[in-house]
Amino acid sequence: MMLAYFGGPNSALETGLGYTGFYIDQPFLNYGVWDSRTYFEHYATGRLGYRYESPKGFLFKVAFTPLYRFKSTYPYHEICAPHGPPPRFIPYGGIGIGKSF
Repeated sequence: MMLAYFGGPNSALETGLGYTGFYIDQPFLNYGVWDSRTYFEHYATGRLGYRYESPKGFLFKVAFTPLYRFKSTYPYHEICAPHGPPPRFIPYGGIGIGKSF
């Protein structure tokens, strides 16, 4: 879920904030017996982008869309050793080209 703000009609700054939650039910083999663990991950999401839309309908978008993991019950210390947990801040981005109608 993300709330966003879009500016003017042809060229605009796009901004937004949101939340993403993951529910993970992971099976594993425990001394020959199948078992499972349940984990929850919570991420804050963001968006900072630029959108250009020509009068003829050409559309171009570019955005920086990072994630920040702020709460997790996943046992990274057990699963990811010796490398440790993945980073809390995960930078993402994207480019979109298309036609609006």
